[in-house]
Parts: sequence; structure tokens; C-alpha cells
Amino acid sequence: MDLNTKVKYLSEVSLFEDMSEQELIDLADISRVKNYKKHQIIYRVDDPAEDVYILVNGVVKIISKSVDGREVIKTIIHPKSLFGTEYISGQGMRYNTAKSVDKDVRCLHISSD
Repeated sequence: MDLNTKVKYLSEVSLFEDMSEQELIDLADISRVKNYKKHQIIYRVDDPAEDVYILVNGVVKIISKSVDGREVIKTIIHPKSLFGTEYISGQGMRYNTAKSVDKDVRCLHISSD
């Protein structure tokens, strides 16, 4: 994905809508595209929260486990949505698991590194 396409996706996320063009370019420059297969884990509960994701294509579910071990769907993420926001809110660890639903899930990954 080229830089201009990344800037376009970032500009459509409400958290970034007030950023200048240059700030969006800088953010796009440090973002990486990540692809996931169907039912692939993007991150797990208790993983370090060092990054955020913008869903470009596909569907992602945010899940946790019930006391008896069953999967509980907390929310469904659709394209142009930001998820994995524990990093932004200052949480050190993930408190849910993100898992791809579709076979071709694509995200922009922005890391604190």
C-alpha cells in the first residue's frame, strides 16, 4: 500500500480527522500494512499494548473468555475503525483478544517503536 493510500485511510478515522496533512503523512510513514487469514489472532489478552490498528479490509471481532471458557464477542470491528486502543488510553496490557473473521483482513498497524 502506498503512502497516499495510507494517508487516505488515516484521515477517515475520527481520532485523526483534525491532524494536518503533514502529521498524517508522518503517521502513514511509520505505519505498516498487516494481513491476516480467517480466524487468525491479531493480539491476545495480556499481550503488551504497544500499538494500535486501523481496519482497512474485512471484519475483526474483539473477544474474551467467559468463566466456563466460552468465547464472548465484545464487539465487531468494521473497516475504517480504530482498535487495540489500550495503548492510547495508557493501558500496559491488552484486556481482550482481537481475531480476524474474514479470510482477507488487512490492517494498518501503528507501533510505539
